[in-house]
Amino acid sequence: MNLTEKDLEFLERRLLEERARALAAIDRLRQVPDDDPGMESRFPLHLADMDPTAATREAEHLIAGQQDSLLRRIDRALELLRTSPDEYGTCEACGGAIEPARLELLPWTRLCIACGRGAESPIAPVR
Repeated sequence: MNLTEKDLEFLERRLLEERARALAAIDRLRQVPDDDPGMESRFPLHLADMDPTAATREAEHLIAGQQDSLLRRIDRALELLRTSPDEYGTCEACGGAIEPARLELLPWTRLCIACGRGAESPIAPVR
């Protein structure tokens, strides 16, 4: 499948939007709480340091990790789109075209639907 210049521009905008969302989510999740200015991180380093909101903080930590992973995928997709636009949209597993609807939904994907079943984590951006 050959993507048109218009398609590539649209997908680049989508990637940049998702990148901004991921960065904003990471920033929100890693901010130092206002009620404890002495803390260097929102995440405890030792179990004894955990308070009743530890479960919430652990969940935030996991989400931040997912957003980091998503950000790396987006950056790789942007690099490929900009340096090798003919390869962007090609499945890395089978070499076939990645479906346009899949690219629109997950512009950072590297696999077509058939190859992606179970292979990719469907990381969704935090909104």
